[in-house]
Amino acid sequence: MNESRSPQQIEAELERMLAEAEATAARLRTELASLRAHQPEPEDFDAVEAAQHLEAEHLDRYMQEATVNWRKLLEFFEEALAEIRRPRSTTESDPADQPSTPEEDSDV
Repeated sequence: MNESRSPQQIEAELERMLAEAEATAARLRTELASLRAHQPEPEDFDAVEAAQHLEAEHLDRYMQEATVNWRKLLEFFEEALAEIRRPRSTTESDPADQPSTPEEDSDV
């Protein structure tokens, strides 16, 4: 199928594309300005690097803590799955299956 578009349609499409490109460029400029505003000053680079090295020295401890937390999460999921798979007992039946009380009947 050969669709021919009028010059006005082509111009409108190009204007729309140009507006999108300008909006994207404006967002990128804003993001770049934000990054530059939060970038440490050159004299602060030594302090930032020293802080990074200090944190890296504690990496083993952080990894051990993360491993423990992941283990606990896995145990939680295993317990939850076991509970979901367990058949429901008659004491844990659906509240809709329970007989209504006289107070509930009076609301009707």
